[in-house]
Order: sequence, then C-alpha cells, then structure tokens
Amino acid sequence: MQSPGPAWRCGAAVAGVRQLRHVQELRRARPAVRPRRGGLGMSIDFRNIIKPYPSPIITGRGIDLDFPMLAGCLALLGLGLVMITSASSEVAAVQSGNTLYMMIRHLVYLVIGLGACIVTMMIPIATWQRLGWLMLIGAFGLLIMVILPGIGREVNGSMRWIGFGAFNVQPSEIAKVFVVIYLAGYLVRRQKEVRESWMGFFKPFIVLLPMAGLLLMEPDFGATVVMMGAAAAMLFLGG
Repeated sequence: MQSPGPAWRCGAAVAGVRQLRHVQELRRARPAVRPRRGGLGMSIDFRNIIKPYPSPIITGRGIDLDFPMLAGCLALLGLGLVMITSASSEVAAVQSGNTLYMMIRHLVYLVIGLGACIVTMMIPIATWQRLGWLMLIGAFGLLIMVILPGIGREVNGSMRWIGFGAFNVQPSEIAKVFVVIYLAGYLVRRQKEVRESWMGFFKPFIVLLPMAGLLLMEPDFGATVVMMGAAAAMLFLGG
C-alpha cells in the first residue's frame, strides 16, 4: 500500500475554480489645486469657472457667457459711442457749451442698459417663456396707445412716440424685443410642429400680421420690416 504524500498534495484539484479575496480599492482623485497652509482651505477647479453653453448664466461656480457675442456687442457699443461723439460735438458745444455732452449722456444710457442686461441675465429662461404671451399682449397695447389721439406724440408726421414727462418712449422698439421673446418660447414649445408642418411655421403670423398693421398705421415701415424679417428668420432657423 502506497503511503500518502505531503499535506500540500491532499485534496483533488478542480480546474477553473477561483478563490474570492479582497482587492485594494483605487485611490480617489485629488483636488485640482492643493490649498497652501494658512490659506482659505479650499480647492479651485478652473474647469468649473466657465461652463459650456447652454446653462444658467450666473451660477455658484462661475459665470457662463457667450464671449464671441459679448465681444461683438461691446464692439458695436463702442462704435456707436464714437459715431455719436464725432457727429454731435459741434451741436453739443452750441447747446450746452460742452463738446462731450452728448457722449456723456450716451454713456449714462449705456450704464443703465448694462444694469438692465445684468438683471435680465439673472432671470431664469423658463420665466421668460412663461411671460411670452403677456409680453405679446403688452406690445399690442403699446402699439394701440401710440396711435390714439392725446397719447401718442407726432414727430415729423408720424405717431411713433409716447411721452412720459421728460422722456419719450418708442413702442415699436419695445414690441420688437417682446416679439423675439415670444417667438423663442414658441419655437421651444412647438419645435416638432414647426419642423413637420407648414401650419406650425405660419401660425405665429396670425398674431404678427395685426401687429405689423398697427406699425404701418403710425406709419413706421422700417420697424415693420425689421420685426417681420426677424420673425421669419427665427422661424426658418428654428424649423
């Protein structure tokens, strides 16, 4: 009778059997920038400062801006300021004794517009979509008011202005902005309908054509062309 072998040879070998055992986990990623001792004790990830578009403009982690569009807007504002200064210096000197009076007044308007721009950027997009119809109704109301006797002011044969004390407001300019906001919300809500049917494409003109008629009653042919052209371009690009 054969004697048994060593202890390590005891037991039958089974092919394909694997033993489960603990495997050390991988280490977590370290912060992007290590804080220095005595500092604020926080890490900064520069990839989160500017986030890709679209997302909320102002967030807790950074500012999201369309820099090419911002550069274009600043260039146009600067060009307009230079043109106003060069074209009005002599008139400003005669009227106020200061050749830069018109430029300073225009700068004040730019600062006010910048403040309005910042407030607008902080309002969520969903809020603008919900207010689209109200803005459209407000645009109709302003365009009706401007052609009513006693409310609209006639300048050079056209009833284009509404006076508020020392300020005059041109409703057609406000109506252009409101129409763009309304159409943007419409294209988001009815994107499939606009792309797949002519009815979805032409439906906004049911409310835009009466608005164009009110503009022609002032008359303001230029504002009519700009508003209808912008509406057609938005619908074409969106559909």
